[in-house]
Amino acid sequence: MKTTLTPQQIENYRRDGFVVHPGFLSAEEVKELKTDVREGEPYVHSQSTHSHSSKKFGRSRVPWLSGTASWSYFAATQYILGIRPEQAGLRLDPCIPAAWPGFTVTRQFRDKKLKITVENPNGIQKGVAKLVLNGQELPGNLIPVEALKPVNKIQVVMG
Repeated sequence: MKTTLTPQQIENYRRDGFVVHPGFLSAEEVKELKTDVREGEPYVHSQSTHSHSSKKFGRSRVPWLSGTASWSYFAATQYILGIRPEQAGLRLDPCIPAAWPGFTVTRQFRDKKLKITVENPNGIQKGVAKLVLNGQELPGNLIPVEALKPVNKIQVVMG
């Protein structure tokens, strides 16, 4: 297993929020970790996976029961897509890869329907230049609860 990061990989991580680590696992190690070894679905988060020191190396246990799937959803929706409910309203603060041109989300928030469109015209990773709720521009990146209608169209322009 190769574990040293280069200065370029560290810079990429700081810029992009993730790092590609070629050769992290050898072809043999990857082969051992495939589904037949894990004994579970390849898309499932498991509570534990046996380490190199175990006779059952690579096998995963307690799939679906770890809470990891719900935490992954929480992290993705609230801190990558940046759609965070707060006491005062809904904060929109996306933190996405620069290569993403944007995304759309439809969700419910306090019995209101929201269609959210995030645009990233300049290919940045964080920052809201404009927030528009039902055709009206709002300051900052928080939509007050009292400003919401039963059905809402929200536009976020990153910048």
